[in-house]
Amino acid sequence: MQELIGGSDIWSRLRPYLVSAQRRDIAIAYVTSAGVLPLQGEDRIVVDASEEAIAGGATDPALLLRWIRSGVKVWSHPDLHAKMIVTDSHAMIGSANASINSTNHLQEAALLTDDSAVRRSSLDMIDRWASASARLTAGEAEDLIPLFRIRPRSTRPTRWTTIVPRPLHRLMFVDSAVTHSVPKSVARSQQAAEQTVSASDRLVLEWLEVYAEDEFDDGHLVCQIEAGVGVWAPQQVVYIIENRGRKWLGLLTDPDLPPHPRADLRRHLGTPINRDKWIHDPAHIGAILAYWNL
Repeated sequence: MQELIGGSDIWSRLRPYLVSAQRRDIAIAYVTSAGVLPLQGEDRIVVDASEEAIAGGATDPALLLRWIRSGVKVWSHPDLHAKMIVTDSHAMIGSANASINSTNHLQEAALLTDDSAVRRSSLDMIDRWASASARLTAGEAEDLIPLFRIRPRSTRPTRWTTIVPRPLHRLMFVDSAVTHSVPKSVARSQQAAEQTVSASDRLVLEWLEVYAEDEFDDGHLVCQIEAGVGVWAPQQVVYIIENRGRKWLGLLTDPDLPPHPRADLRRHLGTPINRDKWIHDPAHIGAILAYWNL
């Protein structure tokens, strides 16, 4: 049997073959959708779990960790781009990553066959990729999780010329937090993020730990209130890192902008300065920015 499957629903058509198989050997570069590959036990998968793939959102380390803890052998090959599945009865070779886009949006194609020679040669190829790869441990996969949470997804250097996003979304006054110990995996993610700001004129990246349940997103603005110092100039959220119930904001900052007394800013605005409350009015946000000539 040999069948060419195409369209935006190839995973739903391949799934019965995957579910009924006794064993699955897989080489798929990028995996983010848990429902696509029903891996368990002695199954094996080769993926691209490089830091570039993780930070870019192409491979989800939390999914890899779940598989590893269930007994699946996970290997990482940074140059992998193949999409190949071998079961005890079939081989599937095609274009689709195990991603949400591939299951819902993209037009993909796959060749499904029960030819024993194709199965054998495909399995040999996966063996070669696995032997040239590094097998991931649970600890290594867990350390990669905060890197996946970095946003924006591109880690290429970005030239920011202003801390002011367009359009304006919302702004919040927050207390300047005391810096606590940072896990090594988070520190590594922060260093990777800081490299993407290195191309910007004057601007730097500062980090602020907030409550995990606080809802921040890219483009939001933050003004830190520091006791005994005053109110610091607005900073733009450009990165968010989450790790084990903790959350850090990467804030695009102009270090040349000084803090001002809270009372002076309140007189300028003509309204109270309330902590931890979102300001949505563009005119109100504009007045705050104007205080620092932004």
